[in-house]
Amino acid sequence: MRRDLAEDITKRIRLCIGELNDILIFVRNNCSEGEFKAFRRGVGNVLSEIQDRLTDPIYREHPDVIPSDANYTPLPGPTLKDIAAKSRS
Repeated sequence: MRRDLAEDITKRIRLCIGELNDILIFVRNNCSEGEFKAFRRGVGNVLSEIQDRLTDPIYREHPDVIPSDANYTPLPGPTLKDIAAKSRS
């Protein structure tokens, strides 16, 4: 993946994550505690999948697109290019 695409895609992913956070705040303010906890668990699962399957593979290939304020290093694993090559098999 080209670096410019990696940067654009990860910016869009961060916007999606922001939307999920906004939804959590909405649910917390408008639903029962139990509903909020269930929803929070679901959002946590989604965020984990986003990290494992999308952002970390991109960040492994292009660590320079990790936001400077993130203080983050992706866990070892395949890049998105590796995953794409494997899925062609």
